[in-house]
Amino acid sequence: MVRSGQDALAQPWRAAFATTHAQRPEQPLFSCRPQVYEKTTRDIVEKVVGGFNGTVFAYGQTSSGKTHTMMGVPEEPGIVPLAVRCLCSVCSPVLLAAGVL
Repeated sequence: MVRSGQDALAQPWRAAFATTHAQRPEQPLFSCRPQVYEKTTRDIVEKVVGGFNGTVFAYGQTSSGKTHTMMGVPEEPGIVPLAVRCLCSVCSPVLLAAGVL
């Protein structure tokens, strides 16, 4: 359920949830983390940088690959490392200009 901004202001205690992506069974399980990141997380990271709150989580049965999808391995980073890289690439120029880094 996705609500309008007016609804959210009128009833801030009600949460709105929307499924943005679900992995199809015929897709390779661990070969598409960058595509999953682009479809599900990149917009959220960009909105967080703009001052909004954002949450990304993986849901599924035990041993279905949630941790692997979120964390990945050094050679193939998962959703969390990709999000951190994006945050750093956006924030670094701002922090350098402010003299923080």
